[in-house]
Amino acid sequence: MGKKLIVGKNTFDTLPMLKNREILVLTRKVEELSHITNQYIVNNNGLSGKIINDLSDLNTDPDIIVAGGAKTYVRLLPYITEFYVTHVNGSYEGDTFMPPFEDLFTQQEVVKEFDGHKVVKYTR
Repeated sequence: MGKKLIVGKNTFDTLPMLKNREILVLTRKVEELSHITNQYIVNNNGLSGKIINDLSDLNTDPDIIVAGGAKTYVRLLPYITEFYVTHVNGSYEGDTFMPPFEDLFTQQEVVKEFDGHKVVKYTR
């Protein structure tokens, strides 16, 4: 709550209404977004987000949260200083995966364990 949230265009399209957050939509295809008004876009759930297509559009705000999708994580991974990852036990089919990232972080801490999954905080 109260923080900036960066998402890719596909992830933005799937988000429900989120209160008290500034949504920044990272995309390289601004010209394809016909429903932009003043650099803002609205998804099917009525959520509006500010379009950014260059990382220089961002301030050095330490409270920015990257919330996916996969291309957004890959693009911003070099800048992430804290990374919370949910590890789910089991094998599941999928077509999108995180690249190896563990070696980019110097510390790992299990912050929560559940039956079937755990949350790990990675920091550098």
